Amino acid sequence: MNSMKCVSAPDGSPAGKGTLHDLRDLIERKKKGERLSPGDWKRLVHELMIGRADQRQVSALLMAACLRGLDEEEAFQLTLAMAESGRRLDLSGLPDPHLDKHSTGGIGDAVSLVLVPWLAACGATVVKLSGASLGFTGGTLDKLRAIPGLRTELSEEEVLRVALEVGAVIAAQGSDLVPADKILYSLRDITATVDSPALIASSVMCKKIAAGADAIALDVKVGSGAFVSKIEEAKEMARLMVEIGRRAGRKVLAFLSSMDQPLASRVGYALEVEEAIEVLRGERRQRLFHHCLELGSGLLVLGGICQEAQEGRQLMMKRLEGGQALEKMAWMIQAQGGNPKVLEDPTIMGRAEREHPVRSVFQGWLQSFDGRRFGWMIRRLAGSGRDGRPLDLTAGAVMEVGLGERVKKGQVLCLLRGRDPEREEKEALACFRIGEEPVEPPPLILDRIP
Repeated sequence: MNSMKCVSAPDGSPAGKGTLHDLRDLIERKKKGERLSPGDWKRLVHELMIGRADQRQVSALLMAACLRGLDEEEAFQLTLAMAESGRRLDLSGLPDPHLDKHSTGGIGDAVSLVLVPWLAACGATVVKLSGASLGFTGGTLDKLRAIPGLRTELSEEEVLRVALEVGAVIAAQGSDLVPADKILYSLRDITATVDSPALIASSVMCKKIAAGADAIALDVKVGSGAFVSKIEEAKEMARLMVEIGRRAGRKVLAFLSSMDQPLASRVGYALEVEEAIEVLRGERRQRLFHHCLELGSGLLVLGGICQEAQEGRQLMMKRLEGGQALEKMAWMIQAQGGNPKVLEDPTIMGRAEREHPVRSVFQGWLQSFDGRRFGWMIRRLAGSGRDGRPLDLTAGAVMEVGLGERVKKGQVLCLLRGRDPEREEKEALACFRIGEEPVEPPPLILDRIP
């Protein structure tokens, strides 16, 4: 269960002490587009973990890697080095199969809130460890924190206990799980190197490998509301993650999914929890519902619970309509200290102080939507504290139109919610492009690998 954990320098000096190690040779080589060796990546992670890596140089190396790229072998070796920088979660004491999913991030992406308890209701054990929100996307942990009393900061023992009792748990990855990735994750956020396909792939897969699941579904978002806007780049990132997982002994499949508009019709923290609850109640069967059904059925096949996707969809619908999926959500919330009454009355998460409609100044068809810009607007509405967490978990937006729909002048495009939603009206309006010609909205699932 223990893996590499650096607590002292090679010369025996205490961690974090001594002269900073010079990484300029790595920067120079990567700046020229050269391949770094497995030993180079181990050295980087080692120096990072003992506190001797100059973070300015690490940031420069990340920028060089972002601009020049990493090949498959480099991405795999960086992944392994990060996965071995701390502890690995041992799921061997939990019922099989051990399933996991990961999204590369998007707007209105409430999939984990729906899918984790839904899969558990189908007989799987799902341990979902999440990191902080990154860039313009809202994080799953921040959404869950909107539920009164719910704890996401769980010890390893608590994570395993909840998983054994409920079959489902969503928690923050512990400080000793892939700690090297946490440092690089933070540096990527502040150096605008988030959108490197290879760095995203390595960051995702080191956590998945360390988290211990046997079968993993990757939801690779592509579009205006994703970190990757071009499908060719998304395919390459998906292929890379699948290959890294395969080489690490995991069963992995990747879905390329459209993020040209928000997945949920509510975008925000408490708002997305509310929509997830409605899906699990069987009351809302829109984009989020269909997306979860597609991903979940594929994962049930990968984990061996079902033989084919149609059988998986039938099992999921049986558990949804029989109330077992919602029941699993209630048990998970309660086991993590939250108030399960939120499933009956979502208003206990609070309501935004004000609501403001954003109305169209044109008529025509909604041709495109700037999800990235919209995501940053939502984060401003919520505000940010010292730790980067949103201050107002009730803030967000309710979408009133979707891609391809006809829009009348003066029609409400979305409802902004927050303490001062009017200030973002102009910015929100700029995210909607309305033209004279109708367009066909893209399908939810664009491709699948393999």
